[in-house]
Amino acid sequence: MVDFDGTITEKGVNQIDPEIVKEFARLLKTDFPVAICTGRQLDSFKRRIKPLHEYLEKHRLLSKLKNLYLIAENGAIGYYYDPTTKRYKIFHKADWPKDFPKKKFEAGLIKVTKNFARLLDHKIPIVLRPKDMELNVHDTYKMSDEIYKSTLKYIKKFPYKNTRKIMHVGNSGLGCLVCPANADKDSGIKAFHDFLFTKRDVKFNTKDKRIREIMVVGDNPQKGGNDHYFLNGTYGTAFSVCERCREKFFKMPYLVRDEKGKLLFNNKGTLFLVRHLKHLSP
Repeated sequence: MVDFDGTITEKGVNQIDPEIVKEFARLLKTDFPVAICTGRQLDSFKRRIKPLHEYLEKHRLLSKLKNLYLIAENGAIGYYYDPTTKRYKIFHKADWPKDFPKKKFEAGLIKVTKNFARLLDHKIPIVLRPKDMELNVHDTYKMSDEIYKSTLKYIKKFPYKNTRKIMHVGNSGLGCLVCPANADKDSGIKAFHDFLFTKRDVKFNTKDKRIREIMVVGDNPQKGGNDHYFLNGTYGTAFSVCERCREKFFKMPYLVRDEKGKLLFNNKGTLFLVRHLKHLSP
């Protein structure tokens, strides 16, 4: 189960690494389940994952898309691919807390960030991106930080006693996401496991309550990062491919090193991990 931007792509690139496409195809061919967990919504995901579709179609493996899963909107909605209808169908969907005034909260957040952010169309989380889409990578990250800081300030002042506890805020470097605690990437790992176990008859160690058999990879594990909860180790065995994380971890997320001990970041780290799955069976 992997993040998308900066994890299976090069930093600042929005297309999946061609070598990772090949490795994913290899796993999917053997009915090995692969999930991509991203803050993107379904339409954006389908555009970005198109190279994988084309590769599978070229090699007459399109039916194997049934083994590809999308945990979209930062963990809030889970999709599986139905080869019969050639559509992605929902298997998991989280909800906002019933008594939380989402419309009021969203309207106020848009107001305080209107000068430098724009709202994206998502079903569950509130997602804000920099207004200027022509920014270079460095400036995009800088503007994303500003959106994140403004969002935190707004949440602290919002008149709802549990806002800071029930809302998770993540900075992806491309923008800021606000989602309920039960609709983040960490809960997405659990939803993915439950679907595989109950609907696809994938065998898991039932004594493993933290589902360590699922490998989880992301690039924003730091506090405030949109992979913070994804990689904190509640569920899954987590690896970070973040180039800012150079210290040695004794707890998850683990860093990725090659055979010579060199740290690997972003798509290179993920590619190394995925290639070493070749000796595993589904």
